Amino acid sequence: MNPGSVPASMGNNPSYTWRSLMAAQNLVKEGLRWRMGNGASIHVWEDRWLPVLSTYKVTSPRMFLQADTLVQELINEDTTEWKSSVIDALFLPHEADIIKSIPINSRLPPDKLIWTETRNGLFTVRSAYHLARTRSASNSRGTSSDNSTLKRFWKMIWSIPVIQEDICESCREATETVGHVLWSCPKAKEVWECSKLVIGWNGGTNQTFQDLMWELLINGDAGEDKVAYAVTIAWALWHNWNEVRYGGVRKSGQQISSWASDYLREYRAAIVQVAPGVPVARQVIPWSPPQNGQFKINVDGAVFSEQKAVGVGVVIRDDKGRLEAALRRKISAPMGAVEAEAKAFEAGLLFTKDVRVRDVILDGDSLVVYNALCNFSPPPSSIASVVQGIIDISGDFRSVRYSHIRRQGNVPAHILAKHAFGIADYLAWIEEDPCCIMQALIHDVTSISTEQ
Repeated sequence: MNPGSVPASMGNNPSYTWRSLMAAQNLVKEGLRWRMGNGASIHVWEDRWLPVLSTYKVTSPRMFLQADTLVQELINEDTTEWKSSVIDALFLPHEADIIKSIPINSRLPPDKLIWTETRNGLFTVRSAYHLARTRSASNSRGTSSDNSTLKRFWKMIWSIPVIQEDICESCREATETVGHVLWSCPKAKEVWECSKLVIGWNGGTNQTFQDLMWELLINGDAGEDKVAYAVTIAWALWHNWNEVRYGGVRKSGQQISSWASDYLREYRAAIVQVAPGVPVARQVIPWSPPQNGQFKINVDGAVFSEQKAVGVGVVIRDDKGRLEAALRRKISAPMGAVEAEAKAFEAGLLFTKDVRVRDVILDGDSLVVYNALCNFSPPPSSIASVVQGIIDISGDFRSVRYSHIRRQGNVPAHILAKHAFGIADYLAWIEEDPCCIMQALIHDVTSISTEQ
């Protein structure tokens, strides 16, 4: 269901499902708020649009602006930034900080209604049920007719044929037991087939995780590596099943098995045992160059809490590791870490577009932003608009590929982001190495030569 489409009227001869949804209209409205795009549809004082869990509304006293003032009047459309001085003058300090912490999509898309009861802003029946229960508890001292109406509504909702809580949401063919989710569901079978694991049993609907362990350890006498891989796959299956239930993206069998394999490899590398007293050497994943004819954009964000600002670092290099351009920028907004990272990805693409590079790899160390851009998982609602803007900007290039790298391989961009602390706006370099990252650039190029 799209939370933006709230039923307006019953209509003539409404269906049973439509009557059920109409009964929940007030509940649905209570669970909605605006996600800021260009602010043209949002009234500053009347609408629910602030990312705060209480009312989502502005509580500062209205002193100067009209009652119908729109949020777009608080945005500088030329710079796609908040009018900080105006906001500071009109709102209470804590509310001004909340407003300025909302990241703005540089393309200023239309505003959008989102669901407040899930992290990604997508509507689910389960979250609506939770909201209804909470609402019912808070109104328990009200009239009994309100509660009976609410109970009648949920009885109608759960009786709708298309919503069956005990039926597997993946295949719609069997009861959603643990055994079905992990073994007998066609989606689960696809994952196990992709894993190439040979397990001498037929996992059925009534089989449990303990049954799998018994088969591997007692009947099969499987080695440690095989058991560990099987356990990780089962965990990844269960994790993705929960993600889908709460609005996430269903991964393919190949994606889940590959993710489990990579996760297990990284875990083993992190717990390498050495002799007592011998320091553990950290696994360093160096920067890698793009293919011939391409450019790699490394980006990073940094939070300056004391300045109520964030820093952005951008480094653009060719297939030889030579610097094409670099940028460090300060954004005067009290954003959080994930918001700063999202704005860094956006700034990297916009800067690269100005440099007129056409074939790029966008590389950053934020797994949340990377997964959202690749559609592996939905973004948090706080950065959903910015992520969509990044995807839209990507269409202006001949080719764009998204990549994730650990912090060790993203040092130059990280240094630039940190150094934005001491500037007022931005500094850019074109075919010139910034002094502060020169050693880091040399180190990255040396690492390439060593590996080759």
